[in-house]
Formats: sequence, structure tokens, C-alpha cells
Amino acid sequence: MPSVRALLLAAIAVLVAAPVGAARRDPDKLPAIKIRDLHYGDVLFYVFQGPDKDLDAITRLEAYDHWNRIPHHEAESRLLLGGLYLSLGLHNEAGAIFEQLLTRDVPLGVRNRAWYYLGQVWYARGYLDKAEHALRQVQGKLPPQLDAEREHLLANVLIREGRYPDAVQMLESWKGPRDWMAYAQFNLGVALVRQGQLDQAATHLGAVGRINTQSPELLALRDRANLALGFAYIQADRRSRTCDSMARTPTRRCSEWAGRTPHSGTTAERSCPGSRCASAACSMQRCRSPTSRCLTPTPS
Repeated sequence: MPSVRALLLAAIAVLVAAPVGAARRDPDKLPAIKIRDLHYGDVLFYVFQGPDKDLDAITRLEAYDHWNRIPHHEAESRLLLGGLYLSLGLHNEAGAIFEQLLTRDVPLGVRNRAWYYLGQVWYARGYLDKAEHALRQVQGKLPPQLDAEREHLLANVLIREGRYPDAVQMLESWKGPRDWMAYAQFNLGVALVRQGQLDQAATHLGAVGRINTQSPELLALRDRANLALGFAYIQADRRSRTCDSMARTPTRRCSEWAGRTPHSGTTAERSCPGSRCASAACSMQRCRSPTSRCLTPTPS
């Protein structure tokens, strides 16, 4: 899943590259950024240098705002500052900034992004009801990448609240960018597992577990889907189906999951039947350790 910083940079890129005429025709969109204050351009230079320069960008944003050096970019500079704080895990600072942007005096596009990022803040801090409220305050559509992330985050909120039917209903009807469909299918599978609908869940988790990709993030998601389905079969005592999904998971990955719980006298790999099956060297009947000794991952 793209990081907060990656989504923030994508949003900046959209604003910088958007044609001015198109922005004027759509009042719900932020106007295209035409750098009118040299100091704001200086901040963007540091932002695009990478995460190592985020503190430099924050320092400059705070200083230039104090000295009133970026009067033509007040709204987007505050949004950028909040996003940088959020990417560094400073949720209180980020939340305070986003809440300042939720006034009628701020363009709708800025308010939508502020609500979206505020939802992320509340979700990270565990305030699920406030996260849902913020995410549902977005009016209209965000840029495709941000909108996909918002839908994904809202589905996670519903799942963590135990509202599995609502999560299933939302994800079944959701359409988004191709890369994000894998995440939607994964979350839908998780919600169905927790509803006890294992056969339906297997359709979605199995599809994610077979995706052909070179993306490191999607490869990790593929492993998680196979592990989640394998452990769901173990819990349902359907061991004959377990190896089908576990065999698609590298032994190293299953060992990492198993290694999160202590096992006295055995290695993580020997203690986890899934990892034995992942090597395609044995069947579940040959796994000696009780399945209860394996860690059951809780995907989110």
C-alpha cells in the first residue's frame, strides 16, 4: 500500500501539473499551483528530495509562514505541512492542522484532503468512530489514488468495528484503480472469513494469492492472502485445503509469522504446519506440532 508520503507527493504532482483552464472549469477542484512565492518553491524542492529532507521542509514551512513569505499558498502549504507531520507519525500536530482547514473559507478540494488526512490521523490513534466520520465528510471525488486509499481505509474501519456485512456490501460494489482492486479483494476476503463465509472468502483471497506481479507490495499482499486463507482453513479444520494456499507461500514468510510467538524447544519453522506445507515437502498429516501453536495473523 502506498505510504502517506507517497500519496502526498502524488497529490502535489496533480496540483502542479493540472491545466489552469481545467481547474477553473471545475469549482470542486483545487486551482493548479502556479508558484507565486519563491519560498514555497524552495519548500517543494526539499519535499521532492525524499523522506530524509522532510524535517528541512517542515522547518522552512513553519519559518516562511511565520515571516509571511508564502501568502499566495497559505491553504496548500498548511495541507502540505499537515501531511508531512502525518508521514512522520506526529498525529497530534497533523490533526490540529487539518482541523484548521475545515472551514468554509477554504476551497472544497483542500477541505476534502483535510478530511481524508484527518481520517487517517483518527484511524492511527484508534478512534474508529471519528475516523469514519471524517472519511465520510469528503464531498465528491478525490483524485483516483487518494479516493482509492480513502475507500480502503473506510473498509478497514468497518472491519475493525466488527461491521462485516457493511464492509462486504461496500467492497463488493467498489470499483477503483487496478492495483487497488487487489487490496479491496483482500479486505473483502477478510471480512467474509470473519462472517464465517469461508467458501466465499476463498474466492477473493485465492484470487489475490495467485496474482502475477513484480511489485514488492503486491508480492507481500499475495503472501498475506495465502497465509490468511491457510490459517482460516486450519481454524475450520479443513486441513486438506490448507496446503493449496500454504504451498504458494515461501517458507521464509510463514516462518516469520510463526516466529512472532514463542515456541519452546522447536524452531518457528518446525512449529508451524503452514511453513512445512509451504515447502511442498509434506502434507498436513505429516505436521507434528499442534496447529494451536501457530500464530494466526489478523490481516487489516
